Amino acid sequence: MLPFLALCLALVFLAGPLLAAVKDSACISCHEGPAYRETKEGKKEAVHFNRQELSDSIHKALGCTECHTDVSAVPHQEELGRVDCNRCHGEASLRFERGVHGKALKRGDKDAPSCTSCHGSHRILRVSDQRSPVNRANQVTLCAKCHTDVEMQKKHNLPSDMIKAYENSVHGRFLKEGKTVRAAVCSDCHRAHDILGPKNPDSSTNRVNIGEVCGRCHVQIYSEYKVSIHGKALKEGKMESPTCTDCHGEHTLTLVKDPQARVYARNVPTTCAKCHENQEIIRKYRLPSDRYSSYVGSFHGVAMKYGNVTAANCISCHETHRILPAADPESSVNGQNLPRTCGKCHPTMKDVASIGKIHVEARKESSLGMYYVRNFYTWFIGLLMLLFLGYIVLDIYGRAKRRGKGNG
Repeated sequence: MLPFLALCLALVFLAGPLLAAVKDSACISCHEGPAYRETKEGKKEAVHFNRQELSDSIHKALGCTECHTDVSAVPHQEELGRVDCNRCHGEASLRFERGVHGKALKRGDKDAPSCTSCHGSHRILRVSDQRSPVNRANQVTLCAKCHTDVEMQKKHNLPSDMIKAYENSVHGRFLKEGKTVRAAVCSDCHRAHDILGPKNPDSSTNRVNIGEVCGRCHVQIYSEYKVSIHGKALKEGKMESPTCTDCHGEHTLTLVKDPQARVYARNVPTTCAKCHENQEIIRKYRLPSDRYSSYVGSFHGVAMKYGNVTAANCISCHETHRILPAADPESSVNGQNLPRTCGKCHPTMKDVASIGKIHVEARKESSLGMYYVRNFYTWFIGLLMLLFLGYIVLDIYGRAKRRGKGNG
């Protein structure tokens, strides 16, 4: 009796796979080899697959009808529905559906990518497999298929230079050199399935979330930025406050030592000036004005202008990421800390008394002496130029008069 029950149980467990094998053999009998169907446009379209592709796939144990669930008989209807990956990959499917690609697909946009567009159809490999199109080393090439298509860019209003800019960036160069661990790829910033527009508060590229995204790799820098005046302001909802991409760029990220970088020593003042010379931001948050113009007119600014990149710039005094207000005792520009800050370049400075006013404009309110000296020299030089001009005019007049008398 027991052997009989064991045989029955074995048959029950094997029935499913055996039936699937029968169905699969029926599918393969038509679809393996040069099989074609005629499309609505009258073109012939291949519908066969390579058995080797399936044998490499992580789905090789699945039967055809486990994915193509609308096949109930062989031969089947001409048009099959889209494969529903949600049956097994529920979480990933839900994330995809709420993303821009999933929503476009639901609207019937034929250009929108589906699961198979990125992962493949039959030869689906693990993400860790270097042959997989979604492997870190291959992601940019995969995304570029759509994001470098000129027609698609026009049709969907996509940025035209995004991929090219990335390829020239520090991350793109690292990827080209095979340093995939150090190189951020598309999914690191935009996520893999729930790709959302930057205006969406849940998007990884929404400016409120950018710091956290970059902070996954740049841990120390993000910890400094979080406690800075910029990081705190952004968290409070002050959307004008700068985040990583405002200073470093998005896809155009380059090394700090690159002369083209926004954060290269010579470019730092103009990068900071985008906000600190913006009158709307200055008025809204009552920020000190003329920060850039007063720096440009200073000894450091003049030295920087004429090519001395070792001259102090904004971050030399205010720090790079951990920028704190001057009233904060830990701020590098707090009165008690200025000797130490300036001492990085001027080690002989010992006390605050030896430090003059900073960011000084020639105004009565801020520097009376400088105001009168500036005005004196303005008038003096102006008057001197007028005298020189008058002398030249009189000299020309005298020469002309003498020449006239000689001719007479």
